[in-house]
Amino acid sequence: MQSIMKKIRKYGIILFAGLCACAAWSCEEDKTDRKFTPKDPVIKLGGDVEVGKAGGSYTVPIESNLPWRVRSEADWILLGEVENGMGDGEFTFTVSPNKTLFEREGRVTAWITDEYAQSIRVVQAPSSPEDLEVHWYVKTDGSADNDGMTWETATTLHNALSKSINGNFIHVAAGTYVPEQSLAGSKGAAEDATFEISANVSLIGGYPADAVTGVVADPDANPTVLSGRLSGGRHAYHVVCVTAAKADGRRVLMKGLTITEGLCSGTASYYTLNGARFYISRGGGVTVGNAAVDIADCKITQNKSAKDCAGICIVAGADVSLTDTEISENECSNGNGAGLHNEASVVRMDRCTVRGNSASGVCGGVYTFSSSAPSYTYIYNSTLCDNRTDGSKNSRRGGAVYSREYSETVLVNCTVHGNTGGNGGGIALYGASGKESKMTLVSCTVTGNTSLFVGGGVEFTPNTTMNVYNTVVSGNTAANGGDDLVGTNTALAATANLPAVLSYAVNGSVVYGAGKAVVAGSSFDPATMLGPLAGNGGPTQTCLLLGTDNPARTLGMPYVDLSALGQDFDPQIGPEITGFDQTGLSREGTSAMGACVK
Repeated sequence: MQSIMKKIRKYGIILFAGLCACAAWSCEEDKTDRKFTPKDPVIKLGGDVEVGKAGGSYTVPIESNLPWRVRSEADWILLGEVENGMGDGEFTFTVSPNKTLFEREGRVTAWITDEYAQSIRVVQAPSSPEDLEVHWYVKTDGSADNDGMTWETATTLHNALSKSINGNFIHVAAGTYVPEQSLAGSKGAAEDATFEISANVSLIGGYPADAVTGVVADPDANPTVLSGRLSGGRHAYHVVCVTAAKADGRRVLMKGLTITEGLCSGTASYYTLNGARFYISRGGGVTVGNAAVDIADCKITQNKSAKDCAGICIVAGADVSLTDTEISENECSNGNGAGLHNEASVVRMDRCTVRGNSASGVCGGVYTFSSSAPSYTYIYNSTLCDNRTDGSKNSRRGGAVYSREYSETVLVNCTVHGNTGGNGGGIALYGASGKESKMTLVSCTVTGNTSLFVGGGVEFTPNTTMNVYNTVVSGNTAANGGDDLVGTNTALAATANLPAVLSYAVNGSVVYGAGKAVVAGSSFDPATMLGPLAGNGGPTQTCLLLGTDNPARTLGMPYVDLSALGQDFDPQIGPEITGFDQTGLSREGTSAMGACVK
């Protein structure tokens, strides 16, 4: 036995030595004949994906021998939680409903490096015309399990919005609705909850809470409130976000709604949707990005922002019309443009009231500014009153209206009253070299405004064009002079500080005819010739012209000239605007200045 064990140990040692020799030889061979070769990157995806018009979730397998990442090339394709991996695996994405009549195509790309990447096409079918006339019905106690096709089977507002496509109608019963779903593409924080309008639908409120078939909307009797007040004392960054892509002949309609209690963040982060940046620091009530929207008979009220634009923010080439709408009591605690901010878009307002908005920065009411593209704002038959900036600096301009670089603003038949600011207590116009701005006032009344510096009524700076027709600017005050209409680039009393056009107008006590010609023997006294802001007929408040010897009653621009003037604008302003006053009375047969001809 011992002999056998000795033999085993002997041959074991010989075998071990032989293996060591082979290993040494092999290592030596590696050092002289072999080099390290990295893996060639390999990445493969599944095939292209065809998606129905309703959208849905999809899983794509991926083969890779190295770590990879994936990205979406279209904002209607939303990636799931997995956006990277270490080898073979899969990822998911969700396709939003296609709420247009056109097929659309996007891509999802996976990559190891820029040189080693692969994409798949995602092709989505269009909606059909018959899809576009669907009527949805919403109540506060509606269920997502209901089809929402009648009042008796009413659904939730989120369910109706998510399933609607271009041309649909959503009828909303009275009550308060609070957002519960996050804005697409957001981080999903509680405050990202919003009512997202992603298709060109008509959203109509004002129906009775217990609505049945055949009832009609009456917003005054049946308030329909979209509120940003969330649970736990939190507030939505935006109560409503409009992300609907523009489509020929289609517009979003929001009618008969009260939008309130949004609260923007003080952090200027954003999400990109529909080619627009949706900043969480702007648009506490409503944010519209690159969409076509009509807002009628709505109230955007008591929203707040820790930075800019508490009320409604309109950006990135949007086209928005507001009619019979109130923008009121919105507040920016550390920023600009409390009521409405137009950035590089087109905004039209008719028969609106902008009241009681306040900003710690510039402009309490309507703020127009873009650093790179024109912003067009047309305000007709509207009242802008009791808006304010904190006025602690002369740069805190424009209590009611502040139009900055690249802006073109037109006011016709408007009353601007009781606003407060730094320079330009009522209205301010500012430009810069190469970034000029322009404003035109036609048949307006600007009175009762206060500047804590100069330009109580209207202030304009260099690099601007201010045109004033048939307008009364009087009865305003400024702490440092220039109570009414003033350019701040010259001495306050200098002729050069008059606007480019001052025709058939009143500036302070001075009455002008055509071409800045002072009317000899005429004088205007705002204390006896202008009434207080009040309801004098029509949907908005105005200031009456008082006294039989009031020159503003008889020395204004003739009716025929006003009609001709409107044709010189681009786009033209028709006689249905220029030929009437703010209350709806015809100007034919009169030559009265200002917003109200009574």
